[in-house]
Amino acid sequence: MKTPVCITATLMLVVANTTHSLGPDEFFKIPIEVVHGPVRPSTTSRWVHTLRKYGIASQHGVGTLGMLGHQQGHLVNVTNLARIPLVDYDFDREIDFDTGSSQFVISTKGCVHCSGSTHYDPATSKTFRANGRPWKVTYGDQSHAEGFLGHDIVTLDGIKVENQQLAMVTKESVGFDDIVDGIMGLAFGSLSTGIVGTRTVFENMMKQNLVDRGIFSFYLGKVSLNGGGEVIFGGLDMSRVEHGHKITYTPVIRAKYWQINVDNIYVDGKVILGGGGIGAGKKSSDVNFEGIMDTGTTLMIVPRKLAREIHRRIKGSQELASSWAVPCDLAVQNPGSKIELEIEGKRFGIPFEDLVREETIVDEGLCYSGIQTSSAKFMIIGDVFIKNNYVVFDQENKRVGIAPLRLEKRRDQGSQRKGVAKAVATK
Repeated sequence: MKTPVCITATLMLVVANTTHSLGPDEFFKIPIEVVHGPVRPSTTSRWVHTLRKYGIASQHGVGTLGMLGHQQGHLVNVTNLARIPLVDYDFDREIDFDTGSSQFVISTKGCVHCSGSTHYDPATSKTFRANGRPWKVTYGDQSHAEGFLGHDIVTLDGIKVENQQLAMVTKESVGFDDIVDGIMGLAFGSLSTGIVGTRTVFENMMKQNLVDRGIFSFYLGKVSLNGGGEVIFGGLDMSRVEHGHKITYTPVIRAKYWQINVDNIYVDGKVILGGGGIGAGKKSSDVNFEGIMDTGTTLMIVPRKLAREIHRRIKGSQELASSWAVPCDLAVQNPGSKIELEIEGKRFGIPFEDLVREETIVDEGLCYSGIQTSSAKFMIIGDVFIKNNYVVFDQENKRVGIAPLRLEKRRDQGSQRKGVAKAVATK
């Protein structure tokens, strides 16, 4: 006898538990624990992954990665189809509900060459409905994936989100992606312009009155401290905000991505933008400093000119072809130094220590930077920023809220737990 499938049991590794809510509003609070993989994905692979996701051309020796437009069926806008690992194989990348995409994409049982370890089997679900529409995406490096669309119930600890559209992967090319099971997109459903009436899981939560407030919030804990993290659907937790600070809200420029304006950028307290061009004033006419807040991106990726201006203010940084590297001992040599984004008159930081990634093969003293470059005229603000700041996504009012994160105290390495992702839903 077929039984209803709990997609989150396979995709998000849910462990059912019940806790008390943090306030008068009802919401779903989903804590995250980290699974350490044996190898940290390279900065280049994370960089390429993001450029492919946004259809941006790459010029760093791996070919042009823009979209070729080989879509089939009704899934026309496929730049939101990048698929993100749902376990942490990248140290400070937590379980990634993806605010940079809008589709719920999952690998299916029997998929040819699909990566990941847990695949969805629609045949086991009596509530699954296929709609017969195929989709296919081909990237500029000829990697591709294809499948079909359908609907099912998504369950979070017994709380059911009904009629959720799924983009199911039945076949993908070797090298299409890395360690992947699927993605839960949390951008605006309007991003998927080729599918009329597409709603994200959270938009369906709102429509089905499963949450009282149309907001969700992210805390990504650093593994170097206590690790873990949480996403809250329907509320926020002010105890995660640094004492004495409030949430600063800024409007979404266009309700597809979580795209906002960034007023100024500082390196170690010195302004790059502001008053007369990069380094001296009004913004340069060839660069648009809008930024997309993207929990599904590891790095911060910025226009080339801005990347150059940032790194030339970091002593010892070097440009390697079109990538950037910083001294591996950057934080030791510059304690307390940081990059800051100014938004609505408030500054939000990235400590220098979070710019240091894996060592390059060029110089044993050089490590790849957490800030890389692209040909686009907008910024992609990924986890290197989000893990230092509490971020609220206000879907009802189309705005993003940011506050400095209250960082947990560092604990002994030996006491750090290793486990699977856990989710706790409270209604």
